[in-house]
Amino acid sequence: MNDFLSTMNTLPVMPEVAAKILSIAETDMDFSFSELQNIIKMDPGLTSRVLKVANSALYARSKEITNLQTAIGLMGFKNLRSMVVLVTASSLYKHKGSEWILKVLWKESLESAFMCKSLALGTGNRELAEDAFLSGLLQDIGKLAFSLKMPSEYATVHRMISEDSSVPDEALLEVEDKTFGITHKELGYKILSQWDFPDQYVELCRDHGSVHVPPRYKKLIVLGTVGSTLAKIPEESTIDDETKQFLAPFLPYLGKNLEEIEEFRQVHLKAINSDPLYNSCMTLIA
Repeated sequence: MNDFLSTMNTLPVMPEVAAKILSIAETDMDFSFSELQNIIKMDPGLTSRVLKVANSALYARSKEITNLQTAIGLMGFKNLRSMVVLVTASSLYKHKGSEWILKVLWKESLESAFMCKSLALGTGNRELAEDAFLSGLLQDIGKLAFSLKMPSEYATVHRMISEDSSVPDEALLEVEDKTFGITHKELGYKILSQWDFPDQYVELCRDHGSVHVPPRYKKLIVLGTVGSTLAKIPEESTIDDETKQFLAPFLPYLGKNLEEIEEFRQVHLKAINSDPLYNSCMTLIA
């Protein structure tokens, strides 16, 4: 396990920048905006990439956004904070020698993030929308650690499980434990704890996929679990019996049944394929 943790600790940007951004309180908005702007400005490359994503998010505007102050004012603090974490996270997926598996995991994380946010909005949990987005983005970071340390071995495991199981994460845990001595959930929990990330994301890494969790972050964990599961279903498929059985205990917490959740998934998929923000984010590691 220490080998995987040490691999993640050598990554330069993500832990420091993202941890600082996620720790900013929203209580004093003027101060929060100023602090967020100052953190982003520490990295000129980050500034330009954030503005590119912000322009995609606000594509209906006729005038291009050219500075952080305007972006913060138009998008709001929580939205822009999510975009900054997303852009910094994308830098972790650009290491040479493991391009195939990193592209697969980036696509999975991105699809999960957008699905989790959409699910929060679609189930009356608007106040959790940005937390759900970041949860979908970060909850499988343990998979990234495996892929950076042992890219070919993890790519083989990931491909095998993805092809054989309709609930791949549940099947993956057992194989990871046997192969590496630790699961991506346990490893993600250790990584985000070591990076001093906020508790809700740390606990989500450990507890997503579990319905019996402490109440403090239960709704967020349910959103992360259901959203990421829906995101991994092939677009042309419907929810099969194995996935239905897995999802069933979680859906009452969202006030949805299986038929409603499948209808939600279809609506989301139609919208996301033409979403300029999503398509822009997909190119961040191209």
